Amino acid sequence: MNSFTLYAFKSSVGINWSSPKSLAASVVKNEALSYINGNDRLLGHVAIKIKCGERELMTAMTSRPGETKRVVLKQHSGLGVLFHIFPGELEGRELLEEEIAKKRKNARVHSMTYLISDQACDLMFEHYENFVRNGGPNNYGFPVDTLAGEGAGCSAFGVSFLQAAKLADPEQLKSWSGSVWVPEKFIGPYSDRLYTEAGQEPYANDQGGENVKLIPMVLKPKKTEWAKPNEPGAKFLHFYDPDTMHSWIEQQAKEWNNSADYQMRKFNKSIDLVFDYRSR
Repeated sequence: MNSFTLYAFKSSVGINWSSPKSLAASVVKNEALSYINGNDRLLGHVAIKIKCGERELMTAMTSRPGETKRVVLKQHSGLGVLFHIFPGELEGRELLEEEIAKKRKNARVHSMTYLISDQACDLMFEHYENFVRNGGPNNYGFPVDTLAGEGAGCSAFGVSFLQAAKLADPEQLKSWSGSVWVPEKFIGPYSDRLYTEAGQEPYANDQGGENVKLIPMVLKPKKTEWAKPNEPGAKFLHFYDPDTMHSWIEQQAKEWNNSADYQMRKFNKSIDLVFDYRSR
């Protein structure tokens, strides 16, 4: 039976998008806890698995190791990191299977499995091949066109397979996503230049403003707010959030009953929701 699975990994304390300061505090807390619990998924994570007969693919988009910490903590990008394009790479099956098996024991990862048609399988593999052919794995971040193969953040990468196969449910996408206008004063130096090949040295940060240090931003007693739409200097960000996806799965599990249009199963403490999209 053909299937597509999205895995949603939870960060240590979750990500609070209610204000710039709350977002920064979430990242700082997740960074601090990573030294204790080993969870270096500071913003959560999303991985995918496609199984279509003998064709199988399990992968995820990520940045090159150490790059996020370097840009945020050493180059003081502040919330400019949200518009930064990092040198990217695809994660492999062995690493992901090991992490999933470990995190299923404590519900740090949940999943959604979609039963899909042969046509949907073909569209998903075509999307992956196009993504790789266009150099998508070289570019990790929010400000890229994932369906065009430019690059991706981990969540957008996962969601793009449903979009490419024309299976994306608008209500699900809305539930997993959010948007903010980031004030200019919180946008430190960043680069949104695309990488053209693997192994390139990181580009210099030639966009954004002055240095924005995350920890002082968190410690200041003054409240912060997102900018108003089209406020001068502000930048718009639309995003899919792994922690939100993880929470959404838990909520759907709580609401499940025999008349629901999806099934639910457990792997240790981990939830897997099953949607039958074979006729779509």
